Amino acid sequence: SSGGSGSIAGSQAQWSTSAWTVGYTSKSSGIALSEPASFTPTSLTLNLGANYQVPSDGNVSLKMTLEGKSTTTVAPVTIAIKPMSTGTAGGNYDPKTHALTVSGTDLSNLATNVFAVIGPQFGASNPVSSTNNSATLDTTISGTGQSDVKVANPLTVKLSAPAPQPGLASSSSSPTGSHGSTETK
Repeated sequence: SSGGSGSIAGSQAQWSTSAWTVGYTSKSSGIALSEPASFTPTSLTLNLGANYQVPSDGNVSLKMTLEGKSTTTVAPVTIAIKPMSTGTAGGNYDPKTHALTVSGTDLSNLATNVFAVIGPQFGASNPVSSTNNSATLDTTISGTGQSDVKVANPLTVKLSAPAPQPGLASSSSSPTGSHGSTETK
């Protein structure tokens, strides 16, 4: 065991939702978000940690890097923290649990920024396959006047192919155009 994995829940920031499936479509220069966008789940929960203080300007930025690609950085997504208070709808942050819900426009912005980085890595010469269809993102929470907070666990983004269009043959059993298992890396 890696030691201390049970004590993560209290003070450290962590993704409560650590796997996110995003639909994609193939483009000539890689892959892009599916139209309309498809997310499962439709919101992600990030626990900012027990000691987290909301920045004075009320905004938090999520800075992400692609694991295994040392310098591949996703453009930061800035989220306005709207504390939930009793009887008010539309809040995205629970001060009691320190949970920030990323959904709606914020989630779309995150997906767009992630795809800007991972999309071009795919294409005719490197199609999405079962061995490369997920990306692991390390996250840092950044706020004005604050030290950056590293999120303890990564967020895994799984790529989901669009459903076959009616009239097209399904290729679930044997992918067409596959080059077999003779690929070289």
